[in-house]
Amino acid sequence: MKTNKFAPFVFSMMVVLAVVLSGCTPVRALSKVKTAAPEEVVESFYDWHLGYPGNVMVGRAYRSSEYLTQEFIEKVDEIIASFDKGGYDPFLCAQDVPGDLVFDKAVVSGGEASVIVHEVWNPGTEYEAITDVLVNLRMMDGQWKISDIFCKGSEAREGDKQTTDWRVFRDDEYGFQIRYPAQWTIEEAKIEIESAGGDIPIKRVVGFGPEDWEDPVKPVSIEVGVGSLEGLQGMWPIQAADHTTISGYTVLIGEGMYGEVFYIFEHPTDPELRVAVRNHLPMIGDVTGNENISNIVQQMVSNFMFVR
Repeated sequence: MKTNKFAPFVFSMMVVLAVVLSGCTPVRALSKVKTAAPEEVVESFYDWHLGYPGNVMVGRAYRSSEYLTQEFIEKVDEIIASFDKGGYDPFLCAQDVPGDLVFDKAVVSGGEASVIVHEVWNPGTEYEAITDVLVNLRMMDGQWKISDIFCKGSEAREGDKQTTDWRVFRDDEYGFQIRYPAQWTIEEAKIEIESAGGDIPIKRVVGFGPEDWEDPVKPVSIEVGVGSLEGLQGMWPIQAADHTTISGYTVLIGEGMYGEVFYIFEHPTDPELRVAVRNHLPMIGDVTGNENISNIVQQMVSNFMFVR
């Protein structure tokens, strides 16, 4: 006797049809899975990381994480392989585990996003401090995934409290961002200067200042320079300058011909890209009464970072 191999299929179809046709409630379409916000993805990853029973580096447990892109996993593999002795956790940018983590709201631009993670060390003590970690994400197949992590410098915890509600100015073309007070306004400057070669090395200038600022020159400007430092000297006429390190970046600090102070950040991988934070207060006049603005400028400088 032959067995009809299609019989189970026909029967199952009849059962399904019976359920659909006999039910009084109309059949609803499957709801779409909600896409988690970038900051939720970052927080979920660190919850998994810190709650993992053991070290995620040992045995390369991070390779199976649903929150990371394959490219970033391979980058972490290379970082760990480069360690001779000791090393650090490339997800925390540290050797130890911080006492607390605070996650900023994501800055989203198209299919890219970034989240600043504040690592709190010695919370609740006089030695409390914070280290910022920049987490970049990319939208892939409808879900946000961590595509890179950049280490940043340390700041006093009190300074961080003062900038928690600041806005973020982000330049996606040149890949940097900086925080500024929520009460301040920004103004894009028109670049109309022509150099001898027909093309000027300053590509963008943005002014920052309080809403009630009356002077036509904003107290702070962000200026993007492309080319050699020598080629930028005409636009950034620094008289006395010294190299230092701010938040892990090489920065040239110098005084301009009118007394303004330049903080020129050099891109870590692109030798032709520099971003200057210019403090115009000394040029504008007496700083008396504007001490708070001077402090804000310093906080803006410490919050600058390249995002790619």
